[in-house]
Amino acid sequence: MTETTGKIAIVGMAGRFPRCPDVAAFWSALVGGDVPLEDFSRDELDGVPPGIAEHPDFVAQGFCLEGIDLFDAQFFGYSAAEASRLDPQQRIFLETCWHAMEDAGQAPGDSPDRRTGVYAAANFDTYGAERPSGASLADPETYLRGVLAGDKDYLAARVAHRLDLHGPAISMQTACSSSLVAAATAVTDLLTCGCDLAIAGGVGIRSRQKVGYLRREEGALAAPGGCRPFDAAASGMIDGSGAAAVVLRRLEDALADRDRIYAVISGAGLSNDGARKSGFTAPSAAGQAQAIAMALDMAGIGGDQIGFVETHGTGTPIGDPIEYAALVEALGARPGARRLLGALKANFGHMSAAAGVAGLIKAALALHHGLVPPHPRFDRPNPRCGMEPAGFHVNTTPEAWPRGSAPRHAGVSSFGIGGTNAHLVLEEA
Repeated sequence: MTETTGKIAIVGMAGRFPRCPDVAAFWSALVGGDVPLEDFSRDELDGVPPGIAEHPDFVAQGFCLEGIDLFDAQFFGYSAAEASRLDPQQRIFLETCWHAMEDAGQAPGDSPDRRTGVYAAANFDTYGAERPSGASLADPETYLRGVLAGDKDYLAARVAHRLDLHGPAISMQTACSSSLVAAATAVTDLLTCGCDLAIAGGVGIRSRQKVGYLRREEGALAAPGGCRPFDAAASGMIDGSGAAAVVLRRLEDALADRDRIYAVISGAGLSNDGARKSGFTAPSAAGQAQAIAMALDMAGIGGDQIGFVETHGTGTPIGDPIEYAALVEALGARPGARRLLGALKANFGHMSAAAGVAGLIKAALALHHGLVPPHPRFDRPNPRCGMEPAGFHVNTTPEAWPRGSAPRHAGVSSFGIGGTNAHLVLEEA
């Protein structure tokens, strides 16, 4: 009998991001410090009323995901009519899962000795909402057809159906933390033998790409120029679009089959803030620290062994200091140390349901390549975050992360509105 390690290997990954059609382009953009934020002309704005577009606080900027209207329907067994009804999120996530399995060297279709679980999350279906069918509950067949084509309840089941996978197929919704919660749940199911292989991921795509937004003073959305997490000039976040998925196996199985392993998940923690905060949408340092501490405990390491944290990093004046306080509480202050903080939202905006696993892919690749990508447009730390005295730093150029006598470790955080917090601890393969 193979010895159980209690750890999970990341053996495959795939994703689509603004100006990045795959993970290789994504990594190249991160290392280059790219920020594919676009400025929209008045004529380019899609469906924005003149009264809003001409408002002095309207920000005509955003991140665009190319090719959301494209789909190889025949390859996945859909008719053209069926494909046209599907939410682009459903189509793109199905393709992303196929590519992640391909990257892992795993054929679709389960056998009697393999059960593959699917753990997935999506944003609200804006495509269906903007294409009213006229169907009502009085016409249940037409109404159900529309719901099946776009409701996020069916995201995981659609992947399991089209790829012939027989493990748990669970669509998970915890707002912004959804896909990292999905990955944490997949870890638990793999360790308890609820499945033998798992796909975990999420997708967040708006059907209208060039929209911009009306910014309110003291609101959560950024001033022109995008998201600047942990910077003194941080003013908020900005929506992004993307899809991301990873393929996971028990480490002993991956080693036995000589899989290519990007990184190893050694700890996972989930928590909720409860009532320990000022309001339903507010974050809580105590709740976030609890999730981080749980992941560290499962990994069997101390906070001093974490060399890099891919943060939730919203870039909001309130959210960043609270997240930083949680990191100090959970990982401890280490004056003189060099622990790096990253925030994917600085590059690609907030991909909502896809954000957590996108951050997981970034952290896994940092371990895989021994390199921490730069944090773009960072000038000076938020004065409410006393970073350097606690040993935390933000690198503005690519920084080598060489192997040493002890394994390298990274943390990945994702926190959802409503208070569901997720954190994973990774170690080098």
